[in-house]
Amino acid sequence: MLLATLLHPDSIVLYTGAGILNSIALSPLLLSTIGLLSRVNDSLRYTEKGAFSPRTFRLLSIPTVTGLGLCVAGGTLIGISGDPTNVHITTKIGVILFVVAFAVISFITAITYHNLSYAEAGERQLGRIVAVSAPFLIVRTVYSVLGAFANNLKFNILIGSMTIYLCMAVLEEFAIFVLFLAVGFTLKVIPKDYEATDTEIASNICAAEG
Repeated sequence: MLLATLLHPDSIVLYTGAGILNSIALSPLLLSTIGLLSRVNDSLRYTEKGAFSPRTFRLLSIPTVTGLGLCVAGGTLIGISGDPTNVHITTKIGVILFVVAFAVISFITAITYHNLSYAEAGERQLGRIVAVSAPFLIVRTVYSVLGAFANNLKFNILIGSMTIYLCMAVLEEFAIFVLFLAVGFTLKVIPKDYEATDTEIASNICAAEG
């Protein structure tokens, strides 16, 4: 949609849509990372090594989803004003929530990676992929922050440098997508009604100790 604005530079609708899509692009990346960390955490819960409560990941989704809603609202308001150089305060608050979520995700990723040897063998690769994707997520988060708060129009989501946009947003999103998609094909399917038995939990603990 951003490319369409080059062909129709006077279209407020296209600018609004492009602004909204680019401002919320960080949200699915964060939510996907939360989901993958949650799965690794489930594996750690069945060992003697402490892990985060499942509620932690549900709570962590709240600022991410809230930030998404605020960025949509902010992009809509900018579309109404017709000034693509301005970033609405609502969008800025949404980006702040993304940063908060990212900071917590980074902390959980570090702890999870430290305890990764205690996870089930099939789940360890998942934790490694999350760690590998972290640098790309950092760059994408920095770009969102610069786009919302920097006075330099080169980082503006709509009228900024396309080179910066490509190198700090598009490539990072693509890299994370490929990494997560690739590791997804290596994971076993867990039934929705699956609950580990005491025997399975004990086996996992013994395996981790071994």
